[in-house]
Amino acid sequence: GSAAARALAAAGVVRRVTLVDDAVDVARGKALDIRQAGAVEPADAEVGATGDLAAVVGAAAVVLADRQGRGEWAGDEGLM
Repeated sequence: GSAAARALAAAGVVRRVTLVDDAVDVARGKALDIRQAGAVEPADAEVGATGDLAAVVGAAAVVLADRQGRGEWAGDEGLM
């Protein structure tokens, strides 16, 4: 997920990238890494993070990624 977020931010095709994860501190750390990488590879997109799934409401695009260390999405959880 963070690689896709970095690519979107650098491509100049989006204004904002928000990483959403129930492990919000992990998402914030990844967002910080992406922002700091802007010194080497500039990105115009605003990059942030949240633990609130409602942040995707109204998004033009949503990228879903497997959960790190918690296996594949399955059942009802995979449909959220």
